[in-house]
Parts: sequence; C-alpha cells; structure tokens
Amino acid sequence: MPAVVKRSKTVAPPSQAEEIADLLDHGWRALRDDRLLVPENNNAYHYFQRVRKLDPQNSDARSGIDRVVVRYTVLAREALDKNDLKKADQHIARGLSIS
Repeated sequence: MPAVVKRSKTVAPPSQAEEIADLLDHGWRALRDDRLLVPENNNAYHYFQRVRKLDPQNSDARSGIDRVVVRYTVLAREALDKNDLKKADQHIARGLSIS
C-alpha cells in the first residue's frame, strides 16, 4: 500500500501592496472611530506611519496623517466651544506633535 503524503497548506505572506492596503484600511477605520493616537498600536496615526515605513512617498498615508491633525483641530474647537480649556490644550498638543 502506498504511503499517503500529507501536504501542508502554506499561505504566502501578503505582498507589500496588500500589506499597505490592509494598513490603510485599518488607519481609515481608526480615524473614523476617533482612535487617533490611542490605544497604542491600534490607532490611525500608528497605521499611517507603518505605511510610510514601507512606502515613504505614499500619498494616502500622508493624507491620513493630515486628516488626523485636522480631526484634532476640530476636537480642540469643540472643546473651546464648551469652555474646556484643558481638553482643548490637550487636542492642540496632540495635533502639533503629529504635524
């Protein structure tokens, strides 16, 4: 009786383009959910920065980072409207640290 040879199913690692697309998708979803700088390693800025490490000229990642900064500006303005100066300062500081 012939021996049965089991073949292992190996999955090829994602291509760089696939990895970038996945990171961008995570970044946009994190931005939508206002996960801008926190939680660590699961926020919009982190994902867009990972894309820039893979592809420093990636315009989508640069655009995402710019949108994070804009979002912090909006949050600061909303905090000022509520006279919450501490929160406004925090949002401004975070936006400036990114830009």
